[in-house]
Amino acid sequence: MPASSAAFLRLSPARSAKGEPIVFLLGRHLPPAADGTVAVETVAGSLAALPPGRFVLVYCHAGVGETSLWGVRAFRAAYELVPRILRERISEVIALHVSFVLRAQIYASSTWMQCGEYGKLVYCDLISDLERHLGIDALLAGLDDADVEYDGVMRTWVARDDEIRPTKHRDPNQPLIDISKIDLGSEPAESTAIHAAQSDAFAIGSDGV
Repeated sequence: MPASSAAFLRLSPARSAKGEPIVFLLGRHLPPAADGTVAVETVAGSLAALPPGRFVLVYCHAGVGETSLWGVRAFRAAYELVPRILRERISEVIALHVSFVLRAQIYASSTWMQCGEYGKLVYCDLISDLERHLGIDALLAGLDDADVEYDGVMRTWVARDDEIRPTKHRDPNQPLIDISKIDLGSEPAESTAIHAAQSDAFAIGSDGV
């Protein structure tokens, strides 16, 4: 078993907020094409340890390369190393650290994916996005220093000024906005001043007619 094949796939000790197992595919450890058959067998053997049912597949793009064409090939090669019979059990395919240009390239060449498979594709710009989406601590789930360092590269394109690392899951039964705490009976002072100025302008215009 080539070391690169073993390093390519990582079964996370954590589970998603839905209770599904998480499998990381590390694009930077993608096995050479010459090791294709062995790599497929390695991936199949590793995924055989998963319990029955759905699981989440996370593709990590950090360290793959800067050219979009190679990035598309790496993404496709990584995905196709998962046996087709197991792909049917994937609930989501999450692509981490994939640039907008590469997303466009993946979309343009997505004919190799079945429609149902492409519909499962989700993009997460940053590790914090992945944590929010899955409800996990990604650093404890299977990511390493290379992913953290590439997160810094992605931040040159992606702004998260109000980013807060999640510490617990949001209660799905609670609304995103508490309407009871919003005062709908009063108007902000700035808005009131604007309305007054508009009324004065209208009055002046009417007098001039």
